[in-house]
Amino acid sequence: MIDLTRNRRKIFAFTGLFVLLLAAVLLLLPPEISPALGGGVGLEYRIHAVFNDEEEQQLAESSLIQTASDTLGLPVEGSLVPSSAQENLWLLQLRLDPTDEIPYDDFQDLTYALINSFPGWTFQTTAGISQSLGTAVRSTVDYLLCLIVLLGISALYLLLRCRRLQSSPAAAAGMLGILFSLLGMCALSALVGVVFDFSTILAALSLVVFAVYDITAIFAAMERHPADSAADWAMALRAAQQERGRGLMVNTLMVSAVLLSITVGAYHSDMTALTAFSFPLTAGLAFALYAGLALVPLLWYEFRFGREIRTEPDSAE
Repeated sequence: MIDLTRNRRKIFAFTGLFVLLLAAVLLLLPPEISPALGGGVGLEYRIHAVFNDEEEQQLAESSLIQTASDTLGLPVEGSLVPSSAQENLWLLQLRLDPTDEIPYDDFQDLTYALINSFPGWTFQTTAGISQSLGTAVRSTVDYLLCLIVLLGISALYLLLRCRRLQSSPAAAAGMLGILFSLLGMCALSALVGVVFDFSTILAALSLVVFAVYDITAIFAAMERHPADSAADWAMALRAAQQERGRGLMVNTLMVSAVLLSITVGAYHSDMTALTAFSFPLTAGLAFALYAGLALVPLLWYEFRFGREIRTEPDSAE
């Protein structure tokens, strides 16, 4: 195991650079927002059809989009892309302006119009009608409020749970570790093109729970080694890392393996909602493991003994 206190400056420098890299990814490659989160009103249909060549497929795409625009009386953008699930299965993805609202009756009219205009094809609705912008914003705020409330509960839990380690430094370090995990989850998901929707927010809620478990596991192990000085706590930290490190890594790998298999299956089956949950959570677990084993204990050590460490840099080494 890495001696955290001896290598604290290197770890802080590495983590700081990595945070800047993750932030740059989010700025340069912002995630695509699902229509359900206010990213635009979107519809999706599965179409069973046979096209002889690419030109015929492009002509069909233009005809489908024009039919949708004429039926709804609104400007419509979209694409007709092949599905990876089976041959001759296509996904018609339609997107409207976020300010437009489609009543359910209009959605039904659009479905009937597509079926009647292209009688040789089979249509199946896969995404249904997305919410209007106002409803989507309200729903998104509700989910984000749940995330904020869960973060507050996590901070309170750390304050009450880690009194032997001094509650304030433990809670502050823990919350920074959780935020680091959420940042990593969002950046990696945006990098691979995951569309953020309600499933992604649920993944964030789940990640907070996993992160709190990893953090408290290390803190609890540290509490089992009585210590008073910075040097003694450094030894307790190393002992806790050796006791719980392997178990936490095994648990994370097992959960990640299951989630990764779900991600692969969902991707090949065009189950975007499941992919939007499983991949972000898989990515976030790796950051949560690093935060729990290294970043959070080291931040706690710095918050509690920072002045002593700066005045006597070698006292705990």
